Amino acid sequence: MLMPRRALQFVAPVLPKALALLLWLGMGLLPVVLLSGCALPFAPAAVSAEGDEAGDEAADEEAAAEDEAGDEETPVAPKPPKKRVAVHQLTPQKQLSRLPHTTLSWQLEGGLVMKGQLFVPQGATPSRPASVAVLLHSLAGTGLNWAPWALQLLQAHHAVLLLDLPGHGQSNTLLDGSTLSWRLFDAKQWHTLPKALTTLWVDVQHPAVRKQWPATTAPQHLGFVGAGLGANLALIEAAAHPEAYRFVVALAPTLNTKGVAPLLAAAVDAHPPTLFVASSTEPDSYAATQQLFRVMGGTKSLRLYKELGAAEELLDGYAPLQQATLAWLGTALQHGDTGHANMAVEATHPAHPAHSPHPASLGTHGAHATKVAHHG
Repeated sequence: MLMPRRALQFVAPVLPKALALLLWLGMGLLPVVLLSGCALPFAPAAVSAEGDEAGDEAADEEAAAEDEAGDEETPVAPKPPKKRVAVHQLTPQKQLSRLPHTTLSWQLEGGLVMKGQLFVPQGATPSRPASVAVLLHSLAGTGLNWAPWALQLLQAHHAVLLLDLPGHGQSNTLLDGSTLSWRLFDAKQWHTLPKALTTLWVDVQHPAVRKQWPATTAPQHLGFVGAGLGANLALIEAAAHPEAYRFVVALAPTLNTKGVAPLLAAAVDAHPPTLFVASSTEPDSYAATQQLFRVMGGTKSLRLYKELGAAEELLDGYAPLQQATLAWLGTALQHGDTGHANMAVEATHPAHPAHSPHPASLGTHGAHATKVAHHG
């Protein structure tokens, strides 16, 4: 009994500290135990996630293998080569853009720069230069509107200048870099517009400026083919300088477009050979063309069509009209050096526009033989 008491005496003083120590240790270990106990249910989930990742990788490898196997079994066919489009299947504008050409430019009064694209036929040489047909578009158009005609003229050994009239296409830039559209022209600018064509003639007369024309062209054999506004301008300029031009073809001219009125110019006696063409689709132009034809002196010819189209549609390449115009041009150029008085132009005139055409002469005007072609 002595030993237990003595032992208790020794233990009693340190017992509270021991209990406190045990209690402290117990509190520190409790979160660990609790956390360990809580973590145990989630441990398989973590293992499962790792297993899923491994499974996904295996599935990806398997899918890739299947794709490779599928690719081997059904190879992807190579893309077929692009088909070459035959030249005759291209639009006239596309065909023309593939041909070599020279860009000519003229500075006009007021600072506007007029530009045009010159195309020279194959086979033209300095010893056999090509005559130049200046193609003048209608209001709001551009020189490229003439593409169907340009191709035919080139085949007939005529150089063609597709001119953008001032304020149109590429001819709308001033020297300071600003632009000026025909929609903003005032009355004075419209009235002086024909002077822009005089620049071409002056250009030809000056050897220094003449250098921009290729040696394979003969700009001294210059002529106009115009439609609408372009036809009016051609008639006015040809009347002002008849000695400078070899021919004029006027498609669907008018008596007045934006103040550009050719009636007084047509009444002048001196004119290069002139071919008038009109369609009954535009009654005003149809009547104006016949009136201009009646008042004009010199050698002339008239071709009338029933419902062929407006001025713009006449440019779309109506083959009979193109062929008749080319034949007329050949005659005009062939007889130009011997004067205009003896030139006769073949034509036909039906009894009524609705009937089939048959040959009939309308007589002559002075010494200049003149006939009319009137087509249904």
